[in-house]
Amino acid sequence: LALAFEPNKQIYLLSGSQDCTIRLWHLSTWSCLVVYKMHFQCILDVTFASNGHMFASCSIDGLVCLWTIDKISPFRIYPEYGHSGPINLVEF
Repeated sequence: LALAFEPNKQIYLLSGSQDCTIRLWHLSTWSCLVVYKMHFQCILDVTFASNGHMFASCSIDGLVCLWTIDKISPFRIYPEYGHSGPINLVEF
């Protein structure tokens, strides 16, 4: 399980899970606002950019994806380059 708090207003929480999904939660209501799907294996890390609008995810599948919170598909996908194992950590 991966968790990341939105850095500015801290109204959102991202969770990445073993079911290969990333969920955006509203902290005051604990409601799930969006379910993001792109990875094919367990999500290992999620992190927000400092603007709180963009985030990155990585997985056992070796992909790194860049997302914006208002789109259900990533705007950029980085496949494994010279790397055959899982990607454990993403940072901006």
